[in-house]
Amino acid sequence: MEQNDALVVQGLDSAEPALAAFLAERVASAQALPASGAMRGRLAMAYHANGFADAALASYAQAEELDPHDGRWPYLSALLLAESGAQEAALGNLERALKLDPAYPPAWLWRGTWLLDDDRSDEAAQAFQRALALAEPPSLPAADDPGRTRLRDALARSTAEGSAMLAATVGLARALLREGNAQQAAALLEPVVADFAHPHPSRILAQAYRALGREDEARRYAERSREATPLTWVDERREALTAHVRGFSGMLSKAETLIEQGRAQAALRILEPLREEQPHDRVLLNNLAAAYGTTDRPQAVLDVLLPALERHEGNHLFHFNIALAYGQLNQREEALLHVNRALVLRPSFLPAREEQVALLVDVARHDEALAAVEAAVRDGVQTAALLFYAGLIEGYRERWPVAIERFEEAVRLDPAHARAHLYLAHALIEAGRVAEARAALALAAAAGISSEEIAAARARIRSSEARQ
Repeated sequence: MEQNDALVVQGLDSAEPALAAFLAERVASAQALPASGAMRGRLAMAYHANGFADAALASYAQAEELDPHDGRWPYLSALLLAESGAQEAALGNLERALKLDPAYPPAWLWRGTWLLDDDRSDEAAQAFQRALALAEPPSLPAADDPGRTRLRDALARSTAEGSAMLAATVGLARALLREGNAQQAAALLEPVVADFAHPHPSRILAQAYRALGREDEARRYAERSREATPLTWVDERREALTAHVRGFSGMLSKAETLIEQGRAQAALRILEPLREEQPHDRVLLNNLAAAYGTTDRPQAVLDVLLPALERHEGNHLFHFNIALAYGQLNQREEALLHVNRALVLRPSFLPAREEQVALLVDVARHDEALAAVEAAVRDGVQTAALLFYAGLIEGYRERWPVAIERFEEAVRLDPAHARAHLYLAHALIEAGRVAEARAALALAAAAGISSEEIAAARARIRSSEARQ
């Protein structure tokens, strides 16, 4: 094959000059060294990172043909195929990558994940066991064992080793459950859940307990994991793609991903230079404000968004983010002005509805807060947060039966709402319903309320019993 003639060329006519120039440079490098697998692979990565999937797959195949000893090209093409839904082809490419580099744990994690998706649980379990063996010995020993200490330390530092160990452990537990080995799955997960707060392991543990008939424990862990999202792990080969992102839209998308991952500081390093390039872009400014808000810089949020209101007065997200910033600065009335404006612009925007009620409670405008809750109910919106605030207000007014009713409605809607369980317990104590208060307090503890608050509530229960 004449590799220079086969070279795939795309994106040179992009409307974004930085992206077009970058791709032109990569094409030129590949043309200058037509027999270089590395140059063809770099071109494939540029296509992959900037959304040219077909060009990337063709270029990865060429890179692999030019240099069949470099495992990066079948590996990255496997990830791209999986993203497009071609799971069987992805597994085939991954097999070739693993033959070249069988000691890379993320490859085994992807293999296990895709095999589980294909309902091949026995093979998936073997892949997860291999990932564990590569990252750390797979046993999760007792709490005083140094092995478990190493696991805990690795997770706390969010290291590549720790993320692989956690993902492999949870993946292996899922595979064991599929095979009907719920007892082994539970034994594997219990020490992980004890040391690690991510809700996903709790969700799998709840499934194991349910399979074992341990319904109370299953319910408790299910309540702690309602918002569970899939686990991710550090994959250095995949993350290397981010260095190939170019153009305004690509960089903005990269920053949004970083914000979603909780890496706001890294997102700011992208967003702040982009603002110099596009100072009035609405999406950029909202993401910049979100990143500043996440890093506890409310004044920076205001410095970005207040001047932009002249151009974007009708943007409800601008007003909402301004309201959040004023709230962080304890400027409640200014916050209310902007959250009310956000609701005028977008009455169905639920986060603004909840923030409005929270602010009204903070400034003790209880009648207005209850009216806002009732208006939300009339509009067909009823959330645990709104009912929780209604319960707080009824508690302030010492209307304990109504407060109990509101808190009970809140925990029915969201069994993981820890503070609703706690305040329900307090309201039940005030109403003299001590046995029910104990049950609510147990659920509050399971949902994550601090031991100090639980101890204080239990002291109130003992005091109430003494009075009775």
